[in-house]
Amino acid sequence: MYGIGAALRPVNSLINANAVRRTVLLTALACLLGGCSESGPSLDRQSITGTVTLDGTPLAVGTIRFEPFGEAQGKLTAAGTSIQAGKYELTEVEGLPPGKYAVSIGSHGDESANTLPSDPTEAMNAAGKLKPLPELIPSKYNTNTELVIDVVKDGTTPFNFELQSTKK
Repeated sequence: MYGIGAALRPVNSLINANAVRRTVLLTALACLLGGCSESGPSLDRQSITGTVTLDGTPLAVGTIRFEPFGEAQGKLTAAGTSIQAGKYELTEVEGLPPGKYAVSIGSHGDESANTLPSDPTEAMNAAGKLKPLPELIPSKYNTNTELVIDVVKDGTTPFNFELQSTKK
């Protein structure tokens, strides 16, 4: 009438209860160690917004990255975001603490030509045949950046970048 399944039911319940307890305990521990609460030192992040143009035209798509610069290296956090239609934004939650940052801007243009098939096998075969798209932004704005900003507390000035390509 009860069979072997009935005999195992209490053991399975005990195992599941232990797994739940262990998960709750590990989550609570992670929150305490990882800083889920508002206690601890604040980074005092500032929202960062602006525009990016290349030869006077808004950059259609790209990325912008802010790396601590000079004395700020190792003391501040880096951040980055995407550029869409010449605009970018880092909210206060993901923004930058006050300090100096080197700015790197990159774009490979419209990457839709590198769209992969949805079938995983076909996608893997196609990925091996893709050619990297060339960087459209001159290296003085990314790998050898000359761009530096100074983020100040409660600053509201947008950081706009008017880039010039090497071809005229």
